[in-house]
Amino acid sequence: MEEQPRRIITVEEVEDLIRRLPAVQAVRVVVSDWGAIEEIHVLAGNERPAKQIVRDVESSLMARWGLLIDHKCISVAQLVPREPPPLSLRVRLMDVQILNDNIRHLCQVWVRLGLLDPASGEAVFTCEGTGEGGEMPQAIWFAAATATMNALNELTDPGWEFACQGVSCVEVGGEQVAVVSVGVITPRGDEESLAGAAVVRGERVEAFVKAALAAVNRRLGKACAQRSRRLWAEVEERSEVGDG
Repeated sequence: MEEQPRRIITVEEVEDLIRRLPAVQAVRVVVSDWGAIEEIHVLAGNERPAKQIVRDVESSLMARWGLLIDHKCISVAQLVPREPPPLSLRVRLMDVQILNDNIRHLCQVWVRLGLLDPASGEAVFTCEGTGEGGEMPQAIWFAAATATMNALNELTDPGWEFACQGVSCVEVGGEQVAVVSVGVITPRGDEESLAGAAVVRGERVEAFVKAALAAVNRRLGKACAQRSRRLWAEVEERSEVGDG
């Protein structure tokens, strides 16, 4: 019986096989002048450890063609997904109400906020929060700021939390100014202190809500990134369905 000629495996076949392995995005195989594989360069995502990708390459070549490749010849470069830039979020006070409990001598402040569409300026999502305190002005201001933080916490991604730390009303240049101190806890467990201010125009309670929003304004894009993107995606989906 004549011995069958040994089949020649092309570089394209090897690259095609490796390219189909999990997490692999691109591959380049370098061979010597006599056709032996010298280097295998793999570009992959970070879904699988690099060592596992190397083992996948070794196992697939052995199983398919009986090729024994030294793992030192295989290099893996992994791409880390780039986080999209934080959205420029705009939150507006939609409504605030003060409810008095004369029996318990307590005051409850209810706040409704709107997440605005950057294009139209209209609220595409609303969130609500409440805060409770005594009947003294300082307690009511604190309740207003707390209600604002509780409403914002409806928007934040897991691990983020805002909380009112203190409130004060000061006079600056002949104007009454509401000042709010806010504590922030990040997903890493870090704690930050922020402060915001708003000139009192009309109702003092509204000024403290606006001061609380001013305090967290620069953190909202990062703290609400995932949740807000899902909300915008839902809004766009509803819009497309409506147009259809």
